[in-house]
Amino acid sequence: MNLNLQAVTARESEDIFPEVLIMGEVCFGMGFPSARFGLACTWHFQWDEPWVLLEGLSHGQTQIAVASEEHTVRWNHPLNVHFAVRSPLGWPKLVLSVNELDEHGRSHLAGYGFCNLPMISGSSQITISCWRPTGSMRDEVASFFMGNTANLINDDIVCGKAAWKSRCRLVTEPAGKVQIDVEIVMRHCHAHTGRSVWASALPQRNRIRGQGKPNGTESAAYSNRVHGQGKPNGTESAA
Repeated sequence: MNLNLQAVTARESEDIFPEVLIMGEVCFGMGFPSARFGLACTWHFQWDEPWVLLEGLSHGQTQIAVASEEHTVRWNHPLNVHFAVRSPLGWPKLVLSVNELDEHGRSHLAGYGFCNLPMISGSSQITISCWRPTGSMRDEVASFFMGNTANLINDDIVCGKAAWKSRCRLVTEPAGKVQIDVEIVMRHCHAHTGRSVWASALPQRNRIRGQGKPNGTESAAYSNRVHGQGKPNGTESAA
């Protein structure tokens, strides 16, 4: 009887994918030189193929806030996403872009930054150091008098693995720091410890390429399976 119960439990656990919930907030920015007219922070999560977004916003922007007497800009902007996971590889990153306003109300880049999110359950406080690219001497003179700061054409270079070789050629300067608070909650991960779903990291390493954004069909399929509305077919199980 116990053997049959263990077999049924094992089959059920194979049909349930691990889930990771990431909750928290973009708390405040500090150390930005032109914060007196207002700063706003644009953010997005970046992940790889084994992860499927089930719920929540993967990108967003804070409100414009003005520096306080402590020279900090408080946003307290919420973060809340829910993933289904096929492998611990490709753990999400949070990518930031901070913009500043000048005395004429124009928006300019203040800095880029990113962080790797914690891989353990619990609460964490993370301080992200931001930087901005510098241009030629002519660009910097124009930036000083007109506020047109240099920015990246494609922000994949900030943390994309395929762009690391290009990033090392950038000439940058420090811009400021952003603090975030995050809470990581894991579900069903213990049921797959040592099993093929959670331990398939090594075979899938060659399949991961930069930022994997699942298509609608794949996201819907995994969402149904996580919530018990469907089971994998033979082809998917073999894959």
